[in-house]
Amino acid sequence: MSDRLRPRPGDPVQLVLALCHEIGNLLAAARLSAYLVGRDAAAGSLRTGAEDIQTLCSQAGAALAHLRPLLTGSETRPVRVAPDEVLKAVGHSLARGGGYPPLVELTLEDALPDVEVDPEALHQLLVSLVLSAWDAAPEGCRVRLDALEEEGLLRFRIEDGGEPYRAEKVDPRIGPRGRALALEVAASVVEAWRGHVDVRSGEKGNRVDVCLPPATRAGPAG
Repeated sequence: MSDRLRPRPGDPVQLVLALCHEIGNLLAAARLSAYLVGRDAAAGSLRTGAEDIQTLCSQAGAALAHLRPLLTGSETRPVRVAPDEVLKAVGHSLARGGGYPPLVELTLEDALPDVEVDPEALHQLLVSLVLSAWDAAPEGCRVRLDALEEEGLLRFRIEDGGEPYRAEKVDPRIGPRGRALALEVAASVVEAWRGHVDVRSGEKGNRVDVCLPPATRAGPAG
């Protein structure tokens, strides 16, 4: 992969407003799907419509969960968690959400160090990053989530085979949208844990790394 981008933490107020806008759009789409399901009683249509509603509600729920860490910031004290527990929880959330192909392949390295984070905030930002990668990828393209230690950092890595990601100019009245919003929110949240987000894009797809210092080598974020 060639192009490299490091999303910068955004203004919390603008991100909250952008998330509210996104949540409103998702709920409107879910309402439309529910209306269409009610008009078509065919079994296949009911199943597809229900999966669409589940998908939209999962996306809205993940977006809604970002409001607390953005608004409270450092008031939420990090705790020590194991990477495999984080990935298993994310996989369970995606499986419960419905409407997704098998996305998560756990390829954990041996003896990965713990990290000190807000577990719920990390969980939701990984769900959002996986969903935004899946939305942007071509139909049938798999999205992979792994954890590994590299260059002294614990990395939660999301890979997809979609078109190379390019940061677009943001309308200041609305703020970032879609994948750009998920990346900027992630960068803003992990900053409190002395972490950052790296994005690499190329002809074979995209790779997003949520990079965190191992708990064994860094004290709690104050």
